[in-house]
Amino acid sequence: MAEKAGIDYTQISGMRWISERIKNPIYAEISAKLAEKIKIPVMLTGGVRNFDEINEILNNSKIQYIGMARPLICEYDLIKKWKENKTKKARCVSCNTCLNFGYCVFHKSQCDIQIAQAASFQSIKLGEYKVTYLPDGEGLTLPDLSYHGSTSDDWNKLGQYLKEGKALMGIGSFLIEYKQEKILLDLGIGQCHYSTPEGDGEGGDLMKNLKKAGLERKDITKVIYSHFHPDHVGWTSIEENGRRVLTFPNAEYYCSENEWDFWTSRTDEPLSIDQKAFKEPLEGIIKFVKDGEEIIPNLSVKFMFGHTPGLINLILKAEGKRIWFINDIVHSNLQFENPNWFFFSDNNEEKAIKTRMNAFDDLSQPNTILANSHFIEEAFGYLKKEGEGKYKYERYTE
Repeated sequence: MAEKAGIDYTQISGMRWISERIKNPIYAEISAKLAEKIKIPVMLTGGVRNFDEINEILNNSKIQYIGMARPLICEYDLIKKWKENKTKKARCVSCNTCLNFGYCVFHKSQCDIQIAQAASFQSIKLGEYKVTYLPDGEGLTLPDLSYHGSTSDDWNKLGQYLKEGKALMGIGSFLIEYKQEKILLDLGIGQCHYSTPEGDGEGGDLMKNLKKAGLERKDITKVIYSHFHPDHVGWTSIEENGRRVLTFPNAEYYCSENEWDFWTSRTDEPLSIDQKAFKEPLEGIIKFVKDGEEIIPNLSVKFMFGHTPGLINLILKAEGKRIWFINDIVHSNLQFENPNWFFFSDNNEEKAIKTRMNAFDDLSQPNTILANSHFIEEAFGYLKKEGEGKYKYERYTE
């Protein structure tokens, strides 16, 4: 039919670049199969970045044409460089900044973009308590797809929150030390790479940063889960001698009953937990917390349901101050000024928005330090009230 219609060429394309890290031309295999079946010339496009790869494809398949767009936005003279043998590989990293915002991330001088950095290892003390942020990795999401309610125009003004054209968020754990207690709030994403339609990320640094804090796996006395999304439970278990064992063998494990019941009974949710790596090692030993319960002296639980059915926060009080661990009532401090932006992984969008907005006045009280593993630059900060319904986030100072 296409041949009779006079179609000059055809190509296969789609949205796989959103959910896959581009390591080679995405559609090479399926395009080669198509070229075997039809008489119309086939063009390969999507992830074509390497000169030698292009030659191999053209010489070893019936694909006749190569299509590129983003690499030529990044390097208008790329073909000339290839012809003159000055380079073999395009500079383009397929970050889609050009698609989302109309400029290339590598042209920093032209777009005046400031590259965001994930929060680093950091400790603060309140009396006998020491709290340390332990980075595990970072996530990068397509901004207006992951923060629903935001637009490309909004993000054009927010380059300091972007890395490779995507919204950056940290992934990690908080270590709370008090006397003999060594407590971890959440367990990062683990030694892996993950992908969703909204973006991707990777982890693996938690053990290195735990060692930097002077501790080993055996030293952890308690693990508390704020919720069960994969970027908070990743180091629950590891494989030893062909079986899954708890990463922290001497710890007690805590969560809300709502969270446990919801996630351990479902395997069809987009962010479902790995039952073998998570549920099975914890079954029978997990302890359920109540709203307001003290886990240790001055460290209490606060139910904050919405993002997930059983999300909890922790509040630590000492020396006339408090640290409020606000995982994941917000995923970026931008949501303090834009509370109606909800994150793509919010289980109940309306409830998630209501939960955080109801907390803002309390979060902005004097001597309240906020802690969030997803914040960039620093994991600690303050919320200031600037008028009715208006709040501003500020970075932590001693």
